[in-house]
Amino acid sequence: MSNFIQTLPALAIPIPLSPLNIHPAIYPRKAVVEYRDGKIAIIDSVTLQFIAQGPASDGSGSAFSIAAILWLLFAFVNGVPLAIAGIRGWRVTVAAAIGLSLAVCGWAAIINTMGVPDISDEAITLIVFGMYAGGFSLGFFDFARIAGITLLGLGGGAATGIRLALLRANLLIPVFFVNWMVVALTGVIGGLLVITKQRVAITLCSASSGTFLTALGVDLLLNKQTGMSRGLRFLFDRNSAHLADLIGNGYQPPITTVIILGASLAVTPLAAYAQHKIFPAPFDRRPMEKDIEDLKSPDGLNRTQSQPNSRFSV
Repeated sequence: MSNFIQTLPALAIPIPLSPLNIHPAIYPRKAVVEYRDGKIAIIDSVTLQFIAQGPASDGSGSAFSIAAILWLLFAFVNGVPLAIAGIRGWRVTVAAAIGLSLAVCGWAAIINTMGVPDISDEAITLIVFGMYAGGFSLGFFDFARIAGITLLGLGGGAATGIRLALLRANLLIPVFFVNWMVVALTGVIGGLLVITKQRVAITLCSASSGTFLTALGVDLLLNKQTGMSRGLRFLFDRNSAHLADLIGNGYQPPITTVIILGASLAVTPLAAYAQHKIFPAPFDRRPMEKDIEDLKSPDGLNRTQSQPNSRFSV
């Protein structure tokens, strides 16, 4: 089989690393990894056929290409408002939470199912942004309010776990799925906060989502696709057509990426507390039922406009 690999150079990717540097934590159970003469080849353990390999760019682009610039702008446009004024955003915050959730799930589905040749980075970016736009528009309807606040809690919690996983080379914990257990745990904590401590959940989770995206934008400016962007692809991408790239090149964050990740985690509770103090009004600003009834009364036109809802429920 090793000799056969040499006759199929298109199915094997040369790497500059030694076999000792290949990271076993991302091996899928149904793939066999062959390393010989500086090349990695991936073989389906069921069919014993070679799996064509391509780069794990996953829509990130290169340097400051069109796709890369779009992601950079997307990170800042969503991240900064959520970090500094998520509790004030009301429907905009709910809309962003739904849009971001659909975008992340859509991106993960695309990068894990496409084959070789891959979809272009620009096409992936536009598809994901379209999913975001669809989810964002749903957030302005009242029926999506509960789902949006729940997704904000889950997403903000997961954003913390993801950053923890990206703090070390080849992820925080050597066993791949354990990193996702950390992400799931922090996501569940964020979701539970929505039920038990709603204002805390919305301030903290909107700040977490915002600082995550802002950190991504800063890192894209400094390290382009080699820093946090690479870490996200290493964590999310389990496509067998990208394994040679993922295994061979791994994830080696520059020190600036580690600093940015750590700083964004440290700033999150401060941003949440600042939101709480600066914007003391309730998140839910719909009129109270009593105020609605007052407005319907004969002298309703002479009444002052109802104050924001003092309720704070999802």
